[in-house]
Amino acid sequence: NAVTVMADYMDIHVHRMEIKIINEMTQFENLCKTSRDNLRTAVIARDKEVLKQRQMLDLKTKFSANNSAADPELLETQKDLNRTNKEIDNVICEFEKRKLSNLKTILTDFILIAMKFHTKSLEALTASYYDVSNIDERGDFIEFQKLMKSKTETQDKKTTKNKKANSLRSSQSMESLDRDQLLSPLKRMGRMSKSTKNLTEAKTDDDDDEDDDDDEDEEDDEEEDDEEDEE
Repeated sequence: NAVTVMADYMDIHVHRMEIKIINEMTQFENLCKTSRDNLRTAVIARDKEVLKQRQMLDLKTKFSANNSAADPELLETQKDLNRTNKEIDNVICEFEKRKLSNLKTILTDFILIAMKFHTKSLEALTASYYDVSNIDERGDFIEFQKLMKSKTETQDKKTTKNKKANSLRSSQSMESLDRDQLLSPLKRMGRMSKSTKNLTEAKTDDDDDEDDDDDEDEEDDEEEDDEEDEE
């Protein structure tokens, strides 16, 4: 049971890790890419302003008579350079703030998720520990012996019953076979006697019919002789 519960907790733990940690890390990766692009753009703008300022200084050096006309452009270039430097600083600072905030959130969520998982696992393991500690080894072994004995007795009874049934069927089959062997000759003799009797009766009837015919013939002959004598 504890193993099943811990497996469920592990599934929940992995699901929380995917939502709270993996997704946050993905967002942090996107932040890094965006900040890198913004910083690259700001650096390129600053480099252009630096180059422009350098060119203005070169012109001011070459044409010292025109310094009054070049000063406003030089001041404007310096302002643009300061602005680009400030943008770079803002990009870096904003990224650092977001990075610290995201890392803090990710690490806090990771610790809380791990604490929840280990707390639930510890509860399940503690309950399992007490359950295992309360196992009555002697009582369970006695119950096991009783179960084995009951199963053996049931099997023996079943085997004995099957043997008796098989023995009874075998004896009945032998008695039936012996009865058939004993009665069959008698039946055949009875049939033969009956057939002989029928044949004898049929022959006797035929003889009687022949005797009757002979008597009738003799009577007819006598009547004819008497008639001749009378004439």
